[in-house]
Amino acid sequence: MTSGENQTFQQLLFALKARTKSTLVVISFDSYSKQKAIQKKLQHNLSEYKFKDLDLGSISVISLNRAIRDNLTPKILQSSPVEYIVNVFGLEHSLFHTAKGELTQSALIKEMNFERETLFRDFPFVIILWTDAYYTEQLKRKAVDLWDWITYSFKFYGGDVEEKDEFISTENKFLKPKGKDSERLKRISELEEKYELLQLDKDKQERVISEQITIQKLLSKEYFELHKFTKSLKSCKNVLSIVKQNQEKYISARKYPYFS
Repeated sequence: MTSGENQTFQQLLFALKARTKSTLVVISFDSYSKQKAIQKKLQHNLSEYKFKDLDLGSISVISLNRAIRDNLTPKILQSSPVEYIVNVFGLEHSLFHTAKGELTQSALIKEMNFERETLFRDFPFVIILWTDAYYTEQLKRKAVDLWDWITYSFKFYGGDVEEKDEFISTENKFLKPKGKDSERLKRISELEEKYELLQLDKDKQERVISEQITIQKLLSKEYFELHKFTKSLKSCKNVLSIVKQNQEKYISARKYPYFS
């Protein structure tokens, strides 16, 4: 981890240490390896909790509340507060679906906005949503009421790590993105270089494919905010192409429901 990432990690630890009430935390990251490293450090430093991983990437999720209830055991759902930290993965795979051959956004974000109170108050454990930058931006823009409730949001990507986003107008924050164009171009260059290195991986395991998809999503966002819309669209199409090319070998249609 960089010094900035270590500082952010310490703030994350502070937010989670010895909690007496449940909460919802959002952690966005740009690579599978980085996510695994952060998760491992959390478990090492927060030994007072039991951890449960809930991977929802293989199912089509419309209601996070329902998905949690359907996929966790009664032992966890009825545990003492706050005994568990539940790591939720894969929600970004339910963000889109196809209807009559057209790619559209699912109702997941809207439903999370409606069920915000249950997500914060109906469960006795801490929920950590692990996702990518694109999904986090969608929450900020399209689930504003939910985002107003989220006190703890942490970013581990792009070299520029930001600590907790607290009580900030999410709409204004999106309209006035941080960073100069030169900094954004540098991030784009780094992402494209990393993508090219992944292209050299002949085995193309599912982890590599997942990282390729994440990088293309990030590139799409960066190009969009530079008003380079053609390149932004190209990155979106690259995501679709990667999934379609690897669907039979590694990726089930259920994991990427927008291709079902």
